[in-house]
Amino acid sequence: MKKNILVGAYHLQKNARDEEHIKDIKDCGIDFIIGMENDTAALDLFEKYGLGAIVSGAVPGWWGGFGENCGKLRDTNPLSKYEEYAARFVDHPAITGLCIGDEPSVLDLPYFGEVVEKMKELFPDKLPYLNLYPGYGVEFDTRRDFTAAEKQIGVSDFSEYFAEYCKSVPLPYLSFDHYVYSSCRECFESDLSSASWACREYDRELWVVLQVNSKEPNVCLSENMLRYQAFTAMAYGADRITWACCSGGWWHNNLLDPEGRWTEQYEKLKRVNREIKRIGERYVNYRNKATTVSFFGVPVNCTAFKSVTTGDHAVIGDMVSRTDPNAYAMLICPAEDIYDNSPKVHEVSFRTDGLENIAVIGGEGIIPYRKHTDGTYTFPLESSHGALVVGNR
Repeated sequence: MKKNILVGAYHLQKNARDEEHIKDIKDCGIDFIIGMENDTAALDLFEKYGLGAIVSGAVPGWWGGFGENCGKLRDTNPLSKYEEYAARFVDHPAITGLCIGDEPSVLDLPYFGEVVEKMKELFPDKLPYLNLYPGYGVEFDTRRDFTAAEKQIGVSDFSEYFAEYCKSVPLPYLSFDHYVYSSCRECFESDLSSASWACREYDRELWVVLQVNSKEPNVCLSENMLRYQAFTAMAYGADRITWACCSGGWWHNNLLDPEGRWTEQYEKLKRVNREIKRIGERYVNYRNKATTVSFFGVPVNCTAFKSVTTGDHAVIGDMVSRTDPNAYAMLICPAEDIYDNSPKVHEVSFRTDGLENIAVIGGEGIIPYRKHTDGTYTFPLESSHGALVVGNR
């Protein structure tokens, strides 16, 4: 059983690979860096502080692009090319994974399946890392006609896209990125719903890439904007969360500025990651069964928690223990104020279906609740925060 949910970030620039910066990264609650180079001195420090590295450039890379690369992976990166890279690979204990591609079309997924099998042969202790398109980047983008969008992913429906990945690529997870503050709320929750379904259907972990940075240089996301992304993803069953970016890969206001100084986003993310990990200690003992979005306080029924209400828009993940069929949980995020304009404290109300040992875990630890004479439980929860409610029969 995992001890906690894992949290990562993209990229670490060269002027921030000294011991002080790497210790700060670990102190921020980050467990791994994606897109790292095979930099021995930095990796030695990663090992010292317990950070993992998912390395780019150790094998041929790939990006699906805007349709122009679809279906070309086999010709561009033959299996012999992976063997050539493997022959000159320099291993290190901190390297836990190797980047093999980003945003592939369905047309390339069967060959990625062959690549993964070859990777298992060449690098038996390194997990190949492959990340998928977000929904807003393709057919939901009205600036691009449907024919081009369909060509970009190879199918016209994202549920089918995620399913085809699971059928074709023998990896234990499904990873995709979605930057809600550069797209839209509706397609964020839609993508999470499609990905969560695929992970349940095909027994995959759900890995989600979120944003701590911003597309506009004069905008910095607030703590509650980070919370909304993380706890909504967890309500859909996320097993791993990755933040874009630690240092400049794209956009603005990353954790580090180009001179290697921590920005205001560092302390925000440090607090949010700490909350993720506090809830995560119990959260990882459960798996997602379903997720419901409640509107206007309409009651929601989970498997063992009934008449759940809170706020005008709440995301509620229905969960069951991974080891005990009589233990249940729900992950709640009041998500009515995703732009953090007017946060408030909501009253969460629920009943149980014969559960005992009720506990509510929030980002700061145990949240006290009240049990009323009519059998209803209530507790306070702030906008965009997360709470895990657990109980057993």
